Formats: sequence, C-alpha cells, structure tokens
Amino acid sequence: MRKSTERRLFNCAVLIASGSAVGATSAIIIQKNHSHQREVKRINDEIKEQIIHVNNTSDKLDQNKGSVDSLKNAIDEAEQKLAQFNRKFNEYNNEEYETNDKINNEIDNFKNSISKLKAKIKDSKLRYEQNKSAFDTMYDEAMKTSNEAKKQLKEIYEIDKPRLQAADLKLKTAIRKVEKSKQKVQGSQSDVDNLSTLNEELKQAIEEVKKLIEELKNVNEEQKNNKYLQAINNVINELNDKINKSTNLSNNIKEIEDFIADLEKKHNQSK
Repeated sequence: MRKSTERRLFNCAVLIASGSAVGATSAIIIQKNHSHQREVKRINDEIKEQIIHVNNTSDKLDQNKGSVDSLKNAIDEAEQKLAQFNRKFNEYNNEEYETNDKINNEIDNFKNSISKLKAKIKDSKLRYEQNKSAFDTMYDEAMKTSNEAKKQLKEIYEIDKPRLQAADLKLKTAIRKVEKSKQKVQGSQSDVDNLSTLNEELKQAIEEVKKLIEELKNVNEEQKNNKYLQAINNVINELNDKINKSTNLSNNIKEIEDFIADLEKKHNQSK
C-alpha cells in the first residue's frame, strides 16, 4: 500500500514537472515569435522608407523636366542617390530575408522602384540634351536679333526709332531674365529655372523685333517720302521750340547753332 502511494505521488510529480516544462517551452516559442514579428516589421519599415526616398528622387526629375541647369542638378543628385539605393538593396537582398515572404515582397518593391529610377534618369538625360539645345538655339537667336536691331537703329528714320527701341528693350529684358535665372540655378541646388516661360518670352520678343525690322526695311517710296517729310517737320518744330524758349536770342546764338548742327546730324542719319 505504501509503495503504491509512493508510486502515485511520483507519477504526479512527473506530470507536474512535464507540464511546467511544456509551459516554459511554449512561453519561449511565443516570445521568439513576437520578437521575430517585430524584427520583420522593422526591416519592412526600413525598406518602405527607402522606397519613399527613391520615389521622391524620381519626382524631382519630373518636376525639373522643363528646365536646363536645374534638371542637370537633379540628374547628378539622382545618380548619387541611385548608388546609395543599390548598396541598401544589396544589404537586404540575402538568403535570410528571402525566406520570409513579407520581407521578400518589400525587397521586390524596392528593386522595382530602383529600376524605374534608372529608367527615369536615362530619359531625363535625353530630355536635358533636348532642352539645352532648344534653350541655346533660342538664346543665340535672341542675341542675333538684338544685334540686328542695334544695327537697324543706325539706319532708320528718327521717327521710327522709338518703336524699334521699345521692342529691342523688351527683347533685352527677356535675355537678362534668362541670364539671371541661369546664375541663380548655378548657385543653388534647390532653385528651378523656368525655361518654358522664359523661352516663350524670348520667342515673342524675337518675333516682335524681327517683324518690326522687316517692316522698316520694306517701306515703299511713298512711305519713305512721308517719313522724310515728317522727320523734317519734327526738326523744324524742335528748332522753333528751342528758339521760342530762348529769352535772349543774341546771347544764345552759339547754343542754337550747336543745336542746329546736332539736328542736321540726326536728319542726315534719318535719310
């Protein structure tokens, strides 16, 4: 009887010990699972953050696609960041992470976003060359047209000069805006040159000056005579005004003579 009681007590002790061991093992497994889940979440969050950086870099290329110098800055920056993204991708792209579906999915997303950025950089380089060529062509045309206007101003009637001077001033203002924009972008990584707006402004100013130059060159004989007579009348009116304003004509003869000589010079230039 005593041995039977002892055996039952021993069996109970074994069962209790076994239950405790199983409980402890289960607790360890649960703890490990929680730890594993936290690690997976941490890695996934890191990869997602990298994907956001990749997309932001790609967006910056899009934002500058209508520019020249600022697009070049964005391309240079994107290429530097691309090297960093590739290094990060290689850190995540290993056998340990590939066995986890959740992590592996984010790694694939990261890889795809990097591939898209590579393609965007390639397209942006081509667009940069196109933009630069168009910009340089327009800028050279603007300078050429302004020089032509300067030459034409020496050959036309005085009466026609204000119109051409105003048009040329508008063109020179557009040229200065372009130069100022280029200087601003070259000194900063954040500024964006508004190429499309400036190019359109240059184009309109060029067309206005060219049209006016062509118009002034192609006047017929009747128009030339009318302009000539109008120029003479302007000279006479200016001379009369000068004489009328002279309080003492005898004391201002020298001044009037100088004025007449200057008018003759202008008149000869107007022929």
